[in-house]
Amino acid sequence: MKFRTMHVSFLIIFLFLFSSLSVSEATIRDSQYQPSTLSTVPIITLQPTSNALEKAQQPVVRILVHPDLWQNTTIQNAVVEYQQDLNDQGFNALLYTSAVGSAETLRALFQSWYSSENLEGVVLIGQYPQAYFHHDEVPNYYPAETFICDLFLTDLDGVWEDLDPVDGVYDSHTGEIHPEIYLGRIDPSSRTFGSLSVEEEIYRYLKK
Repeated sequence: MKFRTMHVSFLIIFLFLFSSLSVSEATIRDSQYQPSTLSTVPIITLQPTSNALEKAQQPVVRILVHPDLWQNTTIQNAVVEYQQDLNDQGFNALLYTSAVGSAETLRALFQSWYSSENLEGVVLIGQYPQAYFHHDEVPNYYPAETFICDLFLTDLDGVWEDLDPVDGVYDSHTGEIHPEIYLGRIDPSSRTFGSLSVEEEIYRYLKK
Protein backbone atom coordinates (compact mmCIF):
# COMPACT_ATOMS: atom_id res chain seq x y z
CA MET A 1 0.00 0.00 0.00
CA LYS A 2 2.83 2.29 0.87
CA PHE A 3 4.61 1.41 -2.38
CA ARG A 4 1.43 2.17 -4.40
CA THR A 5 1.04 5.54 -2.70
CA MET A 6 4.62 6.46 -3.53
CA HIS A 7 4.15 5.29 -7.08
CA VAL A 8 1.08 7.49 -7.53
CA SER A 9 2.89 10.45 -6.01
CA PHE A 10 5.82 10.07 -8.41
CA LEU A 11 3.38 9.80 -11.32
CA ILE A 12 1.64 13.04 -10.31
CA ILE A 13 4.96 14.87 -9.97
CA PHE A 14 6.11 13.58 -13.37
CA LEU A 15 2.89 14.71 -15.07
CA PHE A 16 3.17 18.16 -13.45
CA LEU A 17 6.76 18.60 -14.62
CA PHE A 18 5.92 17.41 -18.12
CA SER A 19 2.96 19.82 -18.44
CA SER A 20 5.08 22.71 -17.15
CA LEU A 21 7.79 21.90 -19.69
CA SER A 22 5.23 21.80 -22.49
CA VAL A 23 3.82 25.16 -21.50
CA SER A 24 7.30 26.68 -21.31
CA GLU A 25 8.21 25.32 -24.73
CA ALA A 26 4.97 26.65 -26.20
CA THR A 27 5.58 30.03 -24.62
CA ILE A 28 9.12 30.18 -25.99
CA ARG A 29 7.92 29.08 -29.42
CA ASP A 30 5.19 31.71 -29.47
CA SER A 31 7.56 34.43 -28.37
CA GLN A 32 9.97 33.49 -31.14
CA TYR A 33 7.45 33.49 -33.95
CA GLN A 34 4.72 35.85 -32.81
CA PRO A 35 5.13 39.24 -34.58
CA SER A 36 5.91 42.10 -32.21
CA THR A 37 3.04 44.45 -31.58
CA LEU A 38 5.46 47.37 -32.06
CA SER A 39 5.63 46.61 -35.76
CA THR A 40 1.95 47.45 -36.10
CA VAL A 41 2.31 51.00 -34.70
CA PRO A 42 1.75 53.44 -37.61
CA ILE A 43 4.43 56.02 -38.42
CA ILE A 44 2.84 59.48 -38.51
CA THR A 45 4.38 62.10 -40.79
CA LEU A 46 3.22 65.68 -40.32
CA GLN A 47 2.33 67.43 -43.56
CA PRO A 48 1.14 70.99 -44.12
CA THR A 49 -2.63 71.11 -44.26
CA SER A 50 -4.30 72.12 -47.49
CA ASN A 51 -5.90 75.05 -45.66
CA ALA A 52 -2.49 76.39 -44.62
CA LEU A 53 -1.14 76.06 -48.16
CA GLU A 54 -4.20 77.76 -49.62
CA LYS A 55 -3.90 80.59 -47.08
CA ALA A 56 -0.27 81.22 -48.03
CA GLN A 57 -1.22 81.45 -51.71
CA GLN A 58 -4.16 83.81 -51.23
CA PRO A 59 -3.68 87.47 -52.19
CA VAL A 60 -3.30 89.64 -49.09
CA VAL A 61 -5.42 92.74 -48.54
CA ARG A 62 -4.37 94.95 -45.64
CA ILE A 63 -7.16 96.82 -43.89
CA LEU A 64 -5.81 99.80 -41.96
CA VAL A 65 -8.19 101.38 -39.46
CA HIS A 66 -7.29 104.66 -37.80
CA PRO A 67 -6.81 104.00 -34.05
CA ASP A 68 -9.32 106.71 -33.12
CA LEU A 69 -11.98 104.92 -35.16
CA TRP A 70 -10.98 101.49 -33.88
CA GLN A 71 -12.03 102.52 -30.38
CA ASN A 72 -15.60 102.67 -31.65
CA THR A 73 -17.21 99.25 -31.08
CA THR A 74 -19.73 99.78 -33.87
CA ILE A 75 -16.92 100.50 -36.34
CA GLN A 76 -14.98 97.48 -35.07
CA ASN A 77 -17.90 95.15 -35.72
CA ALA A 78 -18.48 96.57 -39.20
CA VAL A 79 -14.78 96.26 -40.10
CA VAL A 80 -14.59 92.66 -38.85
CA GLU A 81 -17.63 91.82 -40.98
CA TYR A 82 -15.98 93.50 -43.98
CA GLN A 83 -12.80 91.51 -43.30
CA GLN A 84 -14.80 88.27 -43.25
CA ASP A 85 -16.50 89.22 -46.53
CA LEU A 86 -13.07 89.61 -48.16
CA ASN A 87 -11.90 86.28 -46.73
CA ASP A 88 -15.03 84.60 -48.08
CA GLN A 89 -14.16 85.95 -51.54
CA GLY A 90 -10.73 84.29 -51.49
CA PHE A 91 -8.54 87.03 -50.01
CA ASN A 92 -6.42 86.90 -46.89
CA ALA A 93 -7.58 90.11 -45.20
CA LEU A 94 -5.33 91.35 -42.38
CA LEU A 95 -6.04 94.19 -39.95
CA TYR A 96 -3.67 96.96 -38.84
CA THR A 97 -4.86 99.51 -36.28
CA SER A 98 -1.71 101.31 -35.11
CA ALA A 99 -1.05 105.00 -35.68
CA VAL A 100 0.95 106.10 -38.72
CA GLY A 101 2.60 109.51 -38.63
CA SER A 102 3.51 110.27 -42.24
CA ALA A 103 3.00 109.20 -45.84
CA GLU A 104 6.63 108.05 -45.89
CA THR A 105 6.03 105.75 -42.90
CA LEU A 106 2.90 104.42 -44.57
CA ARG A 107 4.78 103.69 -47.78
CA ALA A 108 7.57 101.94 -45.83
CA LEU A 109 4.95 99.69 -44.22
CA PHE A 110 3.53 98.81 -47.62
CA GLN A 111 7.01 98.07 -48.97
CA SER A 112 7.68 95.75 -46.04
CA TRP A 113 4.41 93.87 -46.49
CA TYR A 114 4.89 93.67 -50.25
CA SER A 115 8.28 91.98 -49.81
CA SER A 116 7.19 89.60 -47.03
CA GLU A 117 3.58 88.82 -47.98
CA ASN A 118 1.55 88.28 -51.10
CA LEU A 119 0.27 91.87 -50.73
CA GLU A 120 -2.16 92.86 -53.47
CA GLY A 121 -3.95 95.88 -52.09
CA VAL A 122 -4.63 98.18 -49.15
CA VAL A 123 -7.80 99.75 -47.75
CA LEU A 124 -7.41 102.83 -45.53
CA ILE A 125 -10.34 103.48 -43.20
CA GLY A 126 -10.21 106.92 -41.61
CA GLN A 127 -7.92 109.89 -42.10
CA TYR A 128 -4.41 108.73 -43.06
CA PRO A 129 -1.43 110.81 -44.24
CA GLN A 130 -1.27 111.88 -47.88
CA ALA A 131 1.64 112.71 -50.16
CA TYR A 132 1.58 115.75 -52.46
CA PHE A 133 3.13 116.09 -55.89
CA HIS A 134 3.83 119.22 -57.96
CA HIS A 135 4.44 119.54 -61.67
CA ASP A 136 5.29 122.71 -63.52
CA GLU A 137 3.28 124.11 -66.37
CA VAL A 138 3.63 122.48 -69.73
CA PRO A 139 2.42 125.06 -72.29
CA ASN A 140 -0.48 123.92 -74.44
CA TYR A 141 -0.91 120.78 -72.28
CA TYR A 142 -1.57 121.52 -68.60
CA PRO A 143 -0.97 124.26 -66.04
CA ALA A 144 1.26 124.06 -62.98
CA GLU A 145 -0.46 122.05 -60.29
CA THR A 146 0.02 120.60 -56.79
CA PHE A 147 -2.24 117.68 -55.89
CA ILE A 148 -2.72 114.70 -53.58
CA CYS A 149 -0.84 111.76 -55.07
CA ASP A 150 -1.72 108.29 -53.80
CA LEU A 151 0.51 106.84 -56.51
CA PHE A 152 3.30 107.59 -54.00
CA LEU A 153 1.81 104.88 -51.77
CA THR A 154 1.24 102.30 -54.50
CA ASP A 155 4.39 102.64 -56.62
CA LEU A 156 6.68 100.90 -54.16
CA ASP A 157 9.87 100.72 -56.24
CA GLY A 158 9.83 104.12 -57.95
CA VAL A 159 12.13 107.00 -56.98
CA TRP A 160 10.30 109.97 -55.46
CA GLU A 161 12.21 113.17 -54.74
CA ASP A 162 11.49 116.60 -53.29
CA LEU A 163 14.03 118.72 -55.18
CA ASP A 164 13.51 122.44 -55.77
CA PRO A 165 12.26 123.88 -53.60
CA VAL A 166 12.51 121.38 -50.73
CA ASP A 167 9.09 122.02 -49.28
CA GLY A 168 7.62 118.62 -48.42
CA VAL A 169 6.03 118.31 -51.85
CA TYR A 170 7.43 115.75 -54.30
CA ASP A 171 8.30 117.08 -57.73
CA SER A 172 10.26 114.23 -59.30
CA HIS A 173 9.16 110.67 -60.00
CA THR A 174 11.56 108.40 -61.91
CA GLY A 175 12.58 104.76 -62.28
CA GLU A 176 9.80 102.18 -62.23
CA ILE A 177 6.80 104.49 -62.15
CA HIS A 178 3.93 101.97 -62.21
CA PRO A 179 1.96 100.82 -59.15
CA GLU A 180 2.61 97.44 -57.53
CA ILE A 181 -0.55 97.45 -55.39
CA TYR A 182 -3.97 99.09 -55.39
CA LEU A 183 -5.24 101.40 -52.67
CA GLY A 184 -8.65 102.60 -51.57
CA ARG A 185 -9.67 105.16 -48.96
CA ILE A 186 -12.84 105.18 -46.89
CA ASP A 187 -12.64 108.66 -45.42
CA PRO A 188 -15.63 111.02 -45.46
CA SER A 189 -13.89 113.64 -43.29
CA SER A 190 -13.57 116.12 -46.19
CA ARG A 191 -17.20 115.93 -47.30
CA THR A 192 -19.15 119.18 -47.50
CA PHE A 193 -22.71 117.84 -47.33
CA GLY A 194 -24.85 115.59 -45.16
CA SER A 195 -25.51 115.59 -41.44
CA LEU A 196 -24.05 112.22 -40.41
CA SER A 197 -20.86 112.00 -38.37
CA VAL A 198 -17.67 110.51 -39.83
CA GLU A 199 -18.25 107.32 -37.84
CA GLU A 200 -21.84 107.06 -39.06
CA GLU A 201 -20.80 107.61 -42.68
CA ILE A 202 -18.10 104.94 -42.47
CA TYR A 203 -20.46 102.48 -40.80
CA ARG A 204 -23.14 103.08 -43.43
CA TYR A 205 -20.62 102.57 -46.23
CA LEU A 206 -19.25 99.33 -44.75
CA LYS A 207 -22.75 97.93 -44.30
CA LYS A 208 -23.70 98.38 -47.96
